[in-house]
Amino acid sequence: MRVKQFRASSMKECLDEIRRELGREAVILHSRRYRTGGFLGLFTQTMFEVTAAVETGSALDSRGQLSPARPLAPVLPAGEVATARDTAIGKELAELKRMIGRVVDQLDGDNGHQRYPTAVRSLLEILAANGIEEELREIIGDELMVRQPLVAGPATQVLGAAMHRLVPRPEPLAAATGVRRVIAMIGPTGVGKTTTIAKLSARTALFQRRNVALVTVDTYRIAAVEQLKTYGDIMGIAVEVASTPRELKKALDAHRDKEFVFIDTAGRSHRNSGQMSELRAFLEAAKPSETHLVLAANTGQPILDQILQAYSEVGYDKLLFTKLDETAQLGCILNTAYRAKKPLSYFTVGQSVPDDIREASLEWYLETMLEAVP
Repeated sequence: MRVKQFRASSMKECLDEIRRELGREAVILHSRRYRTGGFLGLFTQTMFEVTAAVETGSALDSRGQLSPARPLAPVLPAGEVATARDTAIGKELAELKRMIGRVVDQLDGDNGHQRYPTAVRSLLEILAANGIEEELREIIGDELMVRQPLVAGPATQVLGAAMHRLVPRPEPLAAATGVRRVIAMIGPTGVGKTTTIAKLSARTALFQRRNVALVTVDTYRIAAVEQLKTYGDIMGIAVEVASTPRELKKALDAHRDKEFVFIDTAGRSHRNSGQMSELRAFLEAAKPSETHLVLAANTGQPILDQILQAYSEVGYDKLLFTKLDETAQLGCILNTAYRAKKPLSYFTVGQSVPDDIREASLEWYLETMLEAVP
């Protein structure tokens, strides 16, 4: 018997190579899918490995069927030999077809969803329509299979139960307990950090009746400073401006009596190492209680992956997604939270201050996705 391993970027390529090299009589002994390459867990490639075997004495006849070198059944009278041989060959080919079908169903893209019950497949199709990546859908599908008694329940309950095991539970701001909390917002340009800080400050100061101060280090944009000061005047909240890490530290020292101090940072390009170093210096001076990486939900997944990689060198504690109202697909939120292994804190769904912000909730997130699918 000849045994050989085959590797390719898809199951179909593996099977085609097996047929070319070993022939149609080959039998699959083992198969697996794995990820290779990448950097810091990002940009990896899915690969397939299949171990196949073939009897060394076999050959194909002119019809492309197996003609074994030795009988597959006991010697029979001449008139029955052909029938017995064809029956044995048919059984072997049928078994090979079943094996290949199982492997392809399990490993080759969305066709693998055929192994799930109809209810599970329907939920996975919703996730696919929202841009949730195949690898994560496969994990969720397997998790749902473990939870089959729940599959008959509401879709949000079923999916929520599975997803809570895959991503950290959301963590909005905790109530102050007599200790000042310094909250820093970091992220790329244009994601809405200043407006988000205004929303959170208003909720904290006006609704929760907490003592709040605002500090901005976004001196690159005069409009951002004026915007934050305007919000501060309306809400009766002190606003400080710091252009250096030392000034930031002084501003924080001046507001030791506040329960919450929100820091608005300038947008930093994830491709600019100099700007990232400058941001790191501000955070080291501030020593925030928690740092939220603010991301826009209408950003493509490849760019979000690059941002995660760059900002992981700066450090952050939570993910805050803005502009959920500006995208038709929300899958990037789950994809990113799963990759980062960080909790979600808030979602923003519009420009209105302070209304268009809500605490992150997987149940609300799932309800929104289900409503968006026709």
